Amino acid sequence: MIFRRLSVALLSLMASEGADTTDTTIASYVLAHRGEVAAMSVRDLAVACHVGTGTVSRFCRHAGLAGFDDLRRAAAEPADRLEPVGPGDAAGAWAGRVPPAVAQAARTADKAAVGKLAQEMRRRERIAAFGLLKAQAAAICLQADLLMCGRVVRTHTSYADQLAHVLAHDPDEVVVVFSCTGGYFEGVRLDREQERFLARRNLWMVAPRGCPVPGFLSGLVAFESDGDQLAHPFHLQAVASLIAQEYTATSA
Repeated sequence: MIFRRLSVALLSLMASEGADTTDTTIASYVLAHRGEVAAMSVRDLAVACHVGTGTVSRFCRHAGLAGFDDLRRAAAEPADRLEPVGPGDAAGAWAGRVPPAVAQAARTADKAAVGKLAQEMRRRERIAAFGLLKAQAAAICLQADLLMCGRVVRTHTSYADQLAHVLAHDPDEVVVVFSCTGGYFEGVRLDREQERFLARRNLWMVAPRGCPVPGFLSGLVAFESDGDQLAHPFHLQAVASLIAQEYTATSA
């Protein structure tokens, strides 16, 4: 993952909740006070957020964390840092790095895999697409493009909701996960039965070539990437667009 586990869990939770919900209030506090939260007790955090300890425990579950101790461990990790584009002309530097990375992804995407995925989408009754934080933008782009092709794609913003869907999808659904590192399942403790379940389903991943990916995938749409943080998620969106275009071509 590009982002720390806490950022993924809490930012995706906030994006799926209303601005004034209790979960959003707690998540905002935790993200703004990571170092303090790492040393807090569950009661300390409850007092700081003006809620009960039971509410904090439920918040941890809603965020997909194992519990309050898991929250504290995640809060103790270093915070994410945005990579600066460079000194001087930021717009020029960005334009010099990002568009070539997008073009590279489009040129090198595995065309055979794109075609097979498009065929699977046409064969299956349902489609779902997911990604973490910025990668979710690629899932939404695919959702919007396929709607113009007459297909409805399901998605969820919350990582916990995404995982719940992935671990329960039926045989007549194809699920596409967008990941800039192949690490979508990092930090998730899947047991053998869950891995066997996923191996029997139609789970695809879009990720850079050479990334470590799970062995239970049904298919992989790989593309070349130098791992530049600035290109994320634009290279994933480019491949999502190619998938939609291929779907349209196979529909003609």
